[in-house]
Amino acid sequence: MKFEDIVLNYQGFNPSELVDSHLNLIVRAIYEKAPYGSSLKAHFSQSEDMFKGVIKITSKAGSFFATTTGPVLNDVSQKLFQQIRQRLDKWKTNRFTVLNGSC
Repeated sequence: MKFEDIVLNYQGFNPSELVDSHLNLIVRAIYEKAPYGSSLKAHFSQSEDMFKGVIKITSKAGSFFATTTGPVLNDVSQKLFQQIRQRLDKWKTNRFTVLNGSC
């Protein structure tokens, strides 16, 4: 997998190096679970006291999308990771069930 297929951007705030590094690690971990040949876009924004996180994965196998909001950026990123991981795990389970059922 090529990490060039990852876009991570911020709006309404400038993350510290530590926060940027943490979010990059989370986004890369998500990308590694995505279908082969995927592209991933992650967007984090802040409006007043709320953060919003959005992740969209696009691949030949389908699109996967997750969004969440909250007052703490770390909580938003963790919830986002859980949501997208659940969607990817469901896709993998369905994919392998179909593959095993057709043999």
